[in-house]
Amino acid sequence: MSKFKPMRLFAFSLILFGFIGWQGYNLYIHDSNYRETRFLFDTEVYVEAHGWGAKKAALEALQVMMELDGKLNKFSSESEIYAINQQAGERPVAVSTMTFQVIEQSLEIARRTNGAFDPAIGPLVKLWGFGEGVPQSVPSTESIHAALRLVDYKKVLLDGEQRTVYDLDHV
Repeated sequence: MSKFKPMRLFAFSLILFGFIGWQGYNLYIHDSNYRETRFLFDTEVYVEAHGWGAKKAALEALQVMMELDGKLNKFSSESEIYAINQQAGERPVAVSTMTFQVIEQSLEIARRTNGAFDPAIGPLVKLWGFGEGVPQSVPSTESIHAALRLVDYKKVLLDGEQRTVYDLDHV
């Protein structure tokens, strides 16, 4: 009878570890692939993650994107960019650290590209009607030249101590 105890223990262990492995694989498969689509930044955003914790990582990424969208959406009266545009040419606007960093990095890229990338392109975008909910049309050459005079990243002034943004025209 004592010969069978080690054999039973081995068989039981084999079955137990097999069951745990099977359950672990099911958990891995369930949590290793995650996909979700949301409408953010005025476009469809698709997030796909793979590996352990995929769902958690994807949801955290979406949360950050939702926060950015809430702060940087120029069409939302709740956003900080909207507030900056509303106060353009009048007074500096205090913003969150996140918004300040995004604008600061955007201005740095503008400097490095000598204005080829210009985050202050809003007046030109508005002129063409992109995202404005109005029919888009090709503006006149004069209108384009007038809007281009307002497009200048150098007119966006940052105060790091007060964490404010002062736009002399529009972002």
